[in-house]
Amino acid sequence: MPGPHQHQRYRERLPASSRSIGYVPRGILAIKVGLLGILLATCMIVSARPTLVLPLQNQTFEFMGFTSGMTVNEVCDVLGIPDGEITRYHEQTGVPYTVSAPEEKCGEFDVYAQATQGLIDPKEYEPFIGFRFYYTPEDPSRLWKMTIHVAVESNEIARRAKLEAMKDLWGYCTLAEQQIVCRLRDNGLFNEVVNEVYEKSLQVLPKVTRGQNEGSTTD
Repeated sequence: MPGPHQHQRYRERLPASSRSIGYVPRGILAIKVGLLGILLATCMIVSARPTLVLPLQNQTFEFMGFTSGMTVNEVCDVLGIPDGEITRYHEQTGVPYTVSAPEEKCGEFDVYAQATQGLIDPKEYEPFIGFRFYYTPEDPSRLWKMTIHVAVESNEIARRAKLEAMKDLWGYCTLAEQQIVCRLRDNGLFNEVVNEVYEKSLQVLPKVTRGQNEGSTTD
């Protein structure tokens, strides 16, 4: 019968894998702890972001000469809008009015209004009703979203087929108020500006000091 010293020598000769199933080398354990710390820090950073951020998809777009990230003046150049004041006409009343700010002048492109003034040939823009442009609040403003407005077909089959074709070509499209509206959006640019405005707001907005009233108790 083997003595206790023989048992000790036998255990020393056992391979490392047979010593303990739950044994983890110190080096690997340190790496796991480090990765866990990085993961927790990342979660804290993400949770600190404003809730307005959009999913990172449809990052940039380019459509008929309009590219996300263009300044408002570059959009005006593509539209052929001159510098200075221009005359617009109210959609419902037809009353003329003047606009001069670039965001107002180049915030939309109405095919019918442009054709009425003899500025364009509407046949060149069929089947479009117009476009709307949305800019960031910085200076100079940049294009981060645009909507495409298309006349609907009177026939239901043709209307549904055109809507599905536009979804395949342009992404998000919906039927609204006798027209098809499609949206192009640069989520990356939106998130960038949202985070910048969020951080600046944290610096300039006044803080609130909160305290507990004397004599109040907590359950």
